[in-house]
Amino acid sequence: MKATVPAKVILTGEHSVVYGKKALGAAVDLKTHLTLTIKASETPGIVVEFQTETSYLSWEQAYQSLEEVSVVSVLSFLSLEVFPDCFDKLFEFKIDSELPVRSGLGSSAALCVAASGLLLRTKNSHASLQEINELAIKGENKVHGRASGIDNTVILNGGVLCFQAGSFESLEVVNPESVKVLLVNSRVPRAAMGMISGVRMLNEEYPQVVTKIFEGIDSVTSQCKNSIQAGNYEKVKQMMHMNQGLLYSLGVSTSVLNDICNIGFKHGLLGKMTGAGGGGFCVFLVTNEDTFGAVAEWTAKGYEVIETKFTNQGLAMS
Repeated sequence: MKATVPAKVILTGEHSVVYGKKALGAAVDLKTHLTLTIKASETPGIVVEFQTETSYLSWEQAYQSLEEVSVVSVLSFLSLEVFPDCFDKLFEFKIDSELPVRSGLGSSAALCVAASGLLLRTKNSHASLQEINELAIKGENKVHGRASGIDNTVILNGGVLCFQAGSFESLEVVNPESVKVLLVNSRVPRAAMGMISGVRMLNEEYPQVVTKIFEGIDSVTSQCKNSIQAGNYEKVKQMMHMNQGLLYSLGVSTSVLNDICNIGFKHGLLGKMTGAGGGGFCVFLVTNEDTFGAVAEWTAKGYEVIETKFTNQGLAMS
């Protein structure tokens, strides 16, 4: 069985979403494919093929790995959640992904959603999207410590979503074909757990200040939501730019991410970091702007530029 899922970007609201505020997430057309084969074996356990490496753990080793954070440990955790008595079986996972890992595009959520879909629908072909999402967030919490749930929800459902406190609203996007999504890779791996804990400590030390920043991000998200539903992409871009400034004040937008955004701004492109920060990608929405100058400068500084688009396709299985 095979599962295919998209990547995601956060248009507005990362970090504040962990504290119950709204965030806008969008699925973008970069795919992760995951295949699962389960069979009886004289060497039961879990095999994971990813990039150029193949990893094998016996089920005893898989249990011992559950405190770790790695691709094979996350897949072991999800497999044992669904099949706790699988000790005579070999689970073979093969991952083929267009997503760089630890980049803010939802690589861990894509893996958790795809694996949860495969495992649950292998056990019960009528497993619901809600059941898949509930298992996926368990995997995300293992990776990030405390995940908001927006990444897995966007990747599972596709489209553009407004997410808050575990619930979401799918938004109708006006003329999505008129918008290009430019992703600029800093080539610096982001560290989600470290960024999340850093914001938590800042909030504990300066709660009144950080609460106001969260409220500001929430207001930006509300404006962005209304603008995207109205097809006013100029205002959407302005809200993303404002959100970047608020994230900078939280200490999660580092010098390299600021550099990417500043280069875009110099050439008339408004954008922001996407995801937890510290590294990873920045995202820019492009309608009629000339991107040649910005792309040339980004590339000259060693950044990777990827052009993609919004997609309504979430989890697909075959």
